[in-house]
Amino acid sequence: MEGNELDKNSLVKRTGSILGKIVVGVSIFIIVAFVVVMCLIVIPLPTSVKNADVDYQTSQIFTRDDMDEAIAVVKAEFKEMDCFEGCKMDKIVYDGDETSLRELESLKERNLDYDECILFKTYYTRSKIACFKDSWGPEEGMFIFWLGRKDGGNWGIVSSGTGY
Repeated sequence: MEGNELDKNSLVKRTGSILGKIVVGVSIFIIVAFVVVMCLIVIPLPTSVKNADVDYQTSQIFTRDDMDEAIAVVKAEFKEMDCFEGCKMDKIVYDGDETSLRELESLKERNLDYDECILFKTYYTRSKIACFKDSWGPEEGMFIFWLGRKDGGNWGIVSSGTGY
């Protein structure tokens, strides 16, 4: 009988050991899955402007260098704005000379000291996790940046928003 008792005890120990390993393995899997999900929710995705297509249109006012300088300011601002955390800028479009001249007149009427104004529309894609985190709006959107400068100096953001 003692031999059978040892065999039963040995079997119980081995079965318990296998079940214990399964429980530990499942527990580790659940913990890792939980941590990964929490990281996706809590850790923001980086804002991306790197591969945005640029549509320069045709301009009689601005050179491509003028526009590239302004676009660099727009991209930097886009990356810094909390509301675009995790968004990807897909396209940036110069809105044309007519709009720029009209907006320059508007700036002058408001006594803002600029002699050039340029407007860009940016189109972005919202990450399913974390773009425009305070609103669950559409997955794609458009945001406008008005920039101004004086005497060929550096461009600065005059205003920005979703419409004009």
